[in-house]
This record gives sequence, structure tokens and C-alpha cells, in this order.
Amino acid sequence: MASSTSGNTHAIIVAVAEDDQGLVLEGVKWDLPLINEELYLRTTETLHVITDLDYRARDDRTQVLPSTLRRIETAIRNVGEALRPGDVCYVYIAGHAIASLDRTAFMPLPNRERLHGAMLSSWLRDATRSGGTMIAIADVCHSTAFLGMPVIYDLNNDGSIYCTRSGGREADFVQGQVVVVSATEYNQFARTIRIQKGGDEEYHGFFTWVLFNYLKGKSRQVDVEKLLLYLRQECAKHPQKPRPQVSATTGGLLRLPLGRTST
Repeated sequence: MASSTSGNTHAIIVAVAEDDQGLVLEGVKWDLPLINEELYLRTTETLHVITDLDYRARDDRTQVLPSTLRRIETAIRNVGEALRPGDVCYVYIAGHAIASLDRTAFMPLPNRERLHGAMLSSWLRDATRSGGTMIAIADVCHSTAFLGMPVIYDLNNDGSIYCTRSGGREADFVQGQVVVVSATEYNQFARTIRIQKGGDEEYHGFFTWVLFNYLKGKSRQVDVEKLLLYLRQECAKHPQKPRPQVSATTGGLLRLPLGRTST
């Protein structure tokens, strides 16, 4: 199964840089303009940037909003009302996540709000009831606990892909689908790396950096098997060996429209 790209493309960025201790996650701060640029090149509709950072819209097609539960839910719901078969929405999520003993996780938001993964999962599923594809990229700690779908894609020893069912129920609707590309497994922390650019230093989310470097120069439809194999191999080079995962509401996923619309 390949997600069609014949329709409109939307994007939502949720970038929450300040953690629950008041510390700023440098990777989130440096990644935001990078992700804004990358998703801008992939979308035809308004790009929603929901963040606690002081960030300016690049043009009239970018809307910057405060990071509240209501703003996140409303952005997803509004896109869902517009989604039709063939449409795609990218949802990039970065920030701090805290795991619970029941293997779930939540993201702290300003004003003591919490974005629970189960809540976000429900919003994404509901948004695809009339068709279309939501592709969520989660660069947070405990990513699979924070956001995961019932069908988990994994790799055999020879690098070939297969899928298994988690304890969750597969979607009971067939009009659309949700796909999640996540940075880590439960009990793993998302990592930040320092990048030297000339005489300057930048900090980026390790997973975000690896993923979007891989996507540079790729055609629109990206092979899921090759993508997951690359992410696993590159992330295994990090001392902490974070383990990316792909999950979805349906099986049979072969390709994802993650490449740029234009270069």
C-alpha cells in the first residue's frame, strides 16, 4: 500500500522546547526552523506551528500558535475536516515526554497542561475518518509509549520488513490511515547532538537530523523498508542506541510520501 499524493498536503508542527523543570531543550529550538522549511516544501495548505518558542511565521502560509491542548486539538480537527482520500497531513512532534508505569507517556505543556499520547492518538485517528493519511513524526523520549498505532513494522535479520499486531485494536474504519515514525522505544530517551557548522555550533534532535538527512534528494514516495533499515542502522551508531519504529493503523504499508514536493 502506498499513500497517494494526488490531493492536498497539510502540516502541523508541535514543538515544545521547555520541559517540566523549566529547562529548554536546545534540539527542539534548533530543529524548529529546519522542520518548518522541510515541511513547507512538502505542503500545499496552511502550515500550523504550535510552539512555546518565540517564533515568527515565514510567510502568510505559516500560522504560529501557542502550545496549548486546545490549539493542538483544534489544528488536528480542522485538518481532519478538510482531509479527503489522496490528501496527506504531516504532524511533527518534538519536546519532552514522561513515561508512566503502564507504558504510556505524556508531554508536559505550558500552564501545567499535559498532552497524553492516547489523547493525541485518538485525535489523529478521528481526523482520517473521511480519508487521507496522517503521518506523525515523533522525536520525543519514550516515543512508542507516547504515540504508537496497532500495527508495528519491524525488520527480519536479513533486513526485510514484516508487521505484527500490538495489544491495540486495528482501526475500525477504512477510509484513511495514520502512520507514526517514532524516535525511540519505551524507556529510551530521545537524544540531542551537537553539529559543527563552520565556526558555529548547532544542536539538533538526533533522530530528526538522521531522518531528514536521509530524505534529502529522495523521490516523493519513500520505501518504508529501506527507511526503517536506515534509521535503525544509523541510530545504532549512537552510544545509547535509540531504536526507531514505524507503526500504523493498517498493514501492508510499502511507501510513504515523505520526500519533498519540490527540490
